[in-house]
Amino acid sequence: MKYCFRMICLLMFASMVFSCSSPHRPPIPQFPEWPEWPAQKEAIQLRLIAAPDAHLFEGKPHPLLICLYQLKDLNAFDQLADYEEGLSKLLDCDLFDASVLRVKRYHIQPGDTVKDALDRAKGVKHAAVVAGYRLRQRERMVRIFDIPMVEQGTGYTKIKKILRPDILYIDLEMGSHQIRSNN
Repeated sequence: MKYCFRMICLLMFASMVFSCSSPHRPPIPQFPEWPEWPAQKEAIQLRLIAAPDAHLFEGKPHPLLICLYQLKDLNAFDQLADYEEGLSKLLDCDLFDASVLRVKRYHIQPGDTVKDALDRAKGVKHAAVVAGYRLRQRERMVRIFDIPMVEQGTGYTKIKKILRPDILYIDLEMGSHQIRSNN
């Protein structure tokens, strides 16, 4: 009995000594500071639905011009979208700044639906939709979307986690006087 007690005490002492002497392991980083933003095929899924009374003017529906911007930074876009003349410039669907990586123009008729799968350019972090309504107001004409991120394990054990861009789904309804979001 005395022997068992000594062995237990010796094992406890040895485990205490060895646990205190083990080197400190740095924590495993969960996410990189800035994820990579690679190009990706069909990474922006777009569905635009024009209501039968879309873009009403003098009681009649009219076709609507829509621009989809792929942006790496929102600063220049926000500056233009904040005033009426800037909104008109955004409806030119041009690469007006270095932060605009791609632009695509759509024309949609009342009652129609447009579906498109766009390739996301390298570095794109945001997408913006601008619709050409007659009343030039940002809250009626502009919708901005951030590219969603998904967590993914890397390596054999999948312990190290990284963020990577995911597919962006944009589902919008064009109403009589403004954009209505479906998502």
